[in-house]
Amino acid sequence: MALVKTCPTCGTGNLPTSPFCSQCGVSLVAVAPSEAVEPTIGAVDGHQSVEKTVCPDCKAQNDVGVDRCVYCDCSMQSCGEIPETCSVELAWPWGKELLTQPLRIGREPPAPEVLIKAITSHGYDNISRSHAELRPIVPEGGVIVVDLGSTNGTFVDGVRLPANKLTPLKSGAVVRFAANLSVTVIIGES
Repeated sequence: MALVKTCPTCGTGNLPTSPFCSQCGVSLVAVAPSEAVEPTIGAVDGHQSVEKTVCPDCKAQNDVGVDRCVYCDCSMQSCGEIPETCSVELAWPWGKELLTQPLRIGREPPAPEVLIKAITSHGYDNISRSHAELRPIVPEGGVIVVDLGSTNGTFVDGVRLPANKLTPLKSGAVVRFAANLSVTVIIGES
């Protein structure tokens, strides 16, 4: 059988070189190509009989009972928000903000519109459309960064990160996106 990238959200088989799902548009950067598998058909209405659960972070379908999402490595039980006892502050060139949920860095959605405007207005045109993501670590507190296969790289304290590898950050870490955009991560107790 031919290799395909199976979309974690809608289950569509895509070409192995596809960066996005042809059906729903979700990023396939972290999805490894595998052989196409015929779905297991159950006895009820021809639907799959395997139960699935949805990742609270990337919304991908995972088998029931898994601890971590097979697509984004997020905890299936507690991903999403930083506990109230820990605060993560991001110090950007244009100001500070609190990190309360995963934050996509890039020139296009799903990056927040406010961040896209700041990147554009400050001339950071070497940032990829979907460059990287800062994610809260729960329940421990803290933050991780993952480069999403950007063209010009993501760096922590001057060291370039490999694409799609989760990297925990320490308080005071300087994360640089491409050549010029840097953010300092400050982790503290509330």
